[in-house]
Amino acid sequence: MEDDLDYELPEGDSVMDAFGDDYEDMFEDDEDDYLAFEDDDYEDDFYDDDFEDDMMYDDDFEDEDDFEDDFEDESYEEDAFDDAVAYALTAEDEDEFFKKLWRGMKKVGRGIKKVVRKVAPVVAKVASFIPHPAAQAIGAAARIASRLRFEAEDEIEAMEMAAEAAKTVPAAALVTTALAAKRVTGRKGKMMSKTKRKQVAKLIRQAVKVASKKSSSGPQAVAQIAKRVARQAKGASPVAKAAMVKKVAQKAARKPGMVKAIARKARPSAKAKARRIVLPKASVGRAA
Repeated sequence: MEDDLDYELPEGDSVMDAFGDDYEDMFEDDEDDYLAFEDDDYEDDFYDDDFEDDMMYDDDFEDEDDFEDDFEDESYEEDAFDDAVAYALTAEDEDEFFKKLWRGMKKVGRGIKKVVRKVAPVVAKVASFIPHPAAQAIGAAARIASRLRFEAEDEIEAMEMAAEAAKTVPAAALVTTALAAKRVTGRKGKMMSKTKRKQVAKLIRQAVKVASKKSSSGPQAVAQIAKRVARQAKGASPVAKAAMVKKVAQKAARKPGMVKAIARKARPSAKAKARRIVLPKASVGRAA
């Protein structure tokens, strides 16, 4: 059970080359895009009617260059987090997923502290009295995941609640990432190799990262994209779906208003529930 939490780099990180010619002008019309996205007909055009047929790709994509430019210097913490999500994706149901996610995040937090001690043993004697920022974030994310396990009606509501909380508590974006990865993986995680599960985790994390560069709505936008991809690209593999999520997030991030427009598709009830239930507890944990 713990083998999936060994922090090893994947053998290869593959992503799809592109959506294809039909998707290149996805964001060309500036004036009406942002309001028009609220309309269901426009949303269908945004993702393309032939989405499912076009996206039946194999996991082993050839061209990674377009996707990796912004992520060449990823940290140990990010890689370890991908391991934790990959571990959680082996769950057979939602309850087990949250338990494994919590357990995985806790192990990541302990691992970060061990790395600090090994890299700088003298400094670590003093640093042990000072909370490590990454370890703090992982700890906060674990608490939020635990809270959502009991409060959310299902994983979609949990994902939207976490994304709403991320506007105020950045650590909640980690939970959004994990739940979006679960959304595109479905029940196939148990049958996937660790490398493939970790690819899904990494692609979704990168999608959240790029969508959040200029907007606090980034996690929610990725949550909505993941929902749509999971629904519309049922025939695609989990890695291909995760790559689609990242590609759409990258395109949306090129237009400042589009990320917010996509995020507005979240259910108001989930956002209100997050503000009422998750944020008060998260704020207490953060202050502590």
